[in-house]
Amino acid sequence: MEAALEALRSFSDTDQVKNVLSLMQVYVNNIVKDPVNPKYRKIRITNPKFNAVIWQLEEARTFLLFSGFEQVH
Repeated sequence: MEAALEALRSFSDTDQVKNVLSLMQVYVNNIVKDPVNPKYRKIRITNPKFNAVIWQLEEARTFLLFSGFEQVH
């Protein structure tokens, strides 16, 4: 997981990283607000925004999966 975060830091496209981290923050905030709700731990890769911003970036995808999120179709 640490390697994935370090890889995100090394990206030269800071706007892309900001978008990734912003969307990841939404996912984490949902868990903080309702930690027992399992729907917030599921990642729907068919979600167009999620797919375009996070899923296409291997380091972000790795971080979420190692953090306990579950991929669903």
